[in-house]
Parts: sequence; structure tokens; C-alpha cells
Amino acid sequence: MVDAFSERLDITFLLRRYKKGFTDDTKNYFGLERDLRIKQLFSLDFLPVAFDFAYWFSLGIEFERFSKAFSHGEAAVYYRYSGKLSKLMANQACRHETPFFTEIHTGIKYQKEIEYLKKMRGVVVISDELRNQLLGLGLDSNKILLSPSGVDIRCYDRSSQKSKEQIRDDLSLPVSKNLVVYTGKPYKGRGAETLIKSAGFLDDSTLILIVGALPDDMKRINRVIEENGLRSKVIIEGHKPSYEIPLYQLAADVLVMPYSTAWNLQKWASPVKMFEYMASGNPIVSTDFPNIREVLDVENSVLVPPDDSQALAMGIRRCLEDKEFSRSIGMRARAQVREYSWESRSDKIVDFMNSLL
Repeated sequence: MVDAFSERLDITFLLRRYKKGFTDDTKNYFGLERDLRIKQLFSLDFLPVAFDFAYWFSLGIEFERFSKAFSHGEAAVYYRYSGKLSKLMANQACRHETPFFTEIHTGIKYQKEIEYLKKMRGVVVISDELRNQLLGLGLDSNKILLSPSGVDIRCYDRSSQKSKEQIRDDLSLPVSKNLVVYTGKPYKGRGAETLIKSAGFLDDSTLILIVGALPDDMKRINRVIEENGLRSKVIIEGHKPSYEIPLYQLAADVLVMPYSTAWNLQKWASPVKMFEYMASGNPIVSTDFPNIREVLDVENSVLVPPDDSQALAMGIRRCLEDKEFSRSIGMRARAQVREYSWESRSDKIVDFMNSLL
């Protein structure tokens, strides 16, 4: 989003300093198009962010500086909402004339937070459920913009110039197998257990690949594989840089989003994974949740009940066995995802902000 914003706006990106590689080479790590002006904030990166007092102090100073420097409508502050940030931002918005905008990804827990949000110039939400919650809590509808997540479609346009076989060869993946792929961190509630168990209902020509597991998740998932005797039918890959993820998605025969009822964001989320999958043009099998239905339907995907490994396997088999059906839903999703590019999303948000300045 910062990359897309910078096409129309003069951006300064405030970033907490991490030990992780992306803070050292953000452009290449994320495959960005533009050179961003990034200011890394001092932090004690060995502390969890909630307890990193050095970071919060640094952030407060920066917002004070921005608020004083741009107090006459020449600039705005746009930030990802969190309860921890809300009071700090509301105080800054009140003390200065600089307009503050926030983007919300999870439900509001406390009534007091609405009072903070009312002091923002505008609020962006990623799902209809979030918008309805804010309206129900008394936020002005004119201050709310519904804008789901997005995707960098250019990555898929470039990567798809290679054949599926070539991509698999580059990634050392088997060419002769049907490949069912899940990308992203398989935290609890994301349905990795259901996906693994679905392998028991698939024949030996089909291989499940989970890409992006961190060490703790790897241990948990490997236990499920061993307990169900599915070692020959499931492959787990660790964390990959963002620019490699489209390759794994394009290498797939079927892409899966097996979210569980234990998913803590099932009411609110607009998963980036969903738009990435759509951009790949490969068929998608997903859990049928209302927030997923805001984008996916029976015309562009296969929707199945949560926590049902047999139903998930049936959806996967349908895509593998009916090539014309798979091609149809994949092409429809690919065509529809154009409206969810990061550029399209940033234009919509910039126009929204300008309308309120």
C-alpha cells in the first residue's frame, strides 16, 4: 500500500526497526516498484512491540513533529489502527489541525475506542462486518470507507510468463504430482490441521504443500502429519520472502484457504491471501465464511464448510478432476481481482481522504 500510495503522494514511511531482513532492504524484500522514503524508528527490538517503550516514545515524537510541521492541510497521517495507538493518535489529532486517518482490520473491543475514532478525519475498514460494527457504535457513515485488501497483480503477470512446469522445476517441486498449495503462516485457526487430514481422502497422485511455516507452527503441523501417517502426502516449507510467494501459487493445481471456526479474525478479515490466489488464475477451495463471501462465491471458487477435512478433499478433487470447471472459476477470479489491485485501492483511499480534507 505504501508503494502504491507513493505514486500519487509524497510519502514518509515510519517503520519500527526490527532484526528481520525486510527493514534492511524493504524494496527488494517486498518486490516494490519504487524507492520509498523510510524513517526507521528507534526501538528495543528484543521486546514485544506492546512493551517496546522506546518505540512508542519515538513514534510519539514523530507524530508531534509531523503534526506541527503540517498543520495547514498540506499533509495527513495515515496509520494502521490498534488499541495501543488509538489514544496517542486521538490526542495528536485534537492538539493540532493535521488530519489523521486510520485503517482498521479487527473489531473494536471497547466503547471508549469509538470516542478516539470520532476524532479521526476518516476511517478505512476492510470488511462489511467492520463497517456495520462502527455504524452500530455511532460512527458517522460519511467518515467510513469500505476497502478490502488487495494484491500486486504485476508480480503474477511477470511470473506467469514461465510455464507451471518451469516454475516447479525452479522451486524443486515434483512436476508429475497434483499440487495442492497453501501459502502463509499456518497459525492455529487457519485450518492447517484440516488441510493435512484431507490428504487422507486424496489419492497418491496428489501432494499437499504448505508454504510459510515458522518453527513453532512447523512442530505443531509435523505432529499432525505423523499422527495421521501422512508423511508421504504432505510437504512443509518454511518462511519465504514475499517475492517468492507468487511462484508457489502459480505452481499449484489447486489453492486452498481452509480457515477454521477457531480463526480469531473470521468476522473481520479480508485476507491478502485470497486476492493473491485470485491473481494466480488457479482454482480456489475456501472455507465458506461471510467475510470470504464478500469477494468469493460459487462462480469463482469452491466453498466448503469449516473444519471438515472430507468436504475439503471433495472440493479439491472436483477441481482436479474437472479441468474445464477449474479453468472457468480460475479465469473468473483472475478477471475480478483487477479491481482489487493495490493501485486501485490506494486511488480509492486517496480520493476518500481528499474528499474529507
